[in-house]
Amino acid sequence: MEHNSANYIHTLVEAIKLAFSDRHFYLGDPNFVNVPLKGMLSKEYAKERSKLINNNSAFTEMPQPGNPFKYQSEQHQDFILSETPKPSKNSNDGDTSYVAVVDKWGNAFSATPSDAYNNYIPELGLSISGRGSQSWMDPKHPSSIEPGKRPRLTPNPAMIFKDNKPFLILGTPGLDVQIQAMTQLFMNIIEFGMNPQEAI
Repeated sequence: MEHNSANYIHTLVEAIKLAFSDRHFYLGDPNFVNVPLKGMLSKEYAKERSKLINNNSAFTEMPQPGNPFKYQSEQHQDFILSETPKPSKNSNDGDTSYVAVVDKWGNAFSATPSDAYNNYIPELGLSISGRGSQSWMDPKHPSSIEPGKRPRLTPNPAMIFKDNKPFLILGTPGLDVQIQAMTQLFMNIIEFGMNPQEAI
């Protein structure tokens, strides 16, 4: 496909919708829920899901999740959501940033700090994270709120390795836009041979 052609953008957007549907349906703290990670990352599952992309029309709602469990040994799930996942409506206070550092020895750091303007405890010097707000009240949801349970978060700082060495360090602020922007950046460099500045 030609870079940023209508067909390319359509395919990428529809693939992201499918990925977001599975993320919403399956991802939660793995210490609390059975996340079918092997299945979700398998090439066979990706091929199955890609067949749902129609070149002539777009999903008008979040698509139904797939069944990645059949691509790994576990054949069950710990939760059933009663309705089709809906996109979340998060407020954007503009507090997220991104930082990447690589030194001359090849040590790399990638982080998406995102807790500005929160209350803090002066005596301890600790900021109270607002990330608990990304938990769900529905007890059937894999990222439901529970004591000690980590919420599913949007920050996605990443490192891409090639020949066991850091090749690409990337990230961005922007809630769910992070995954979309980083996917495009990654594709621009890996598939279309752009340098980092061109890719941005």
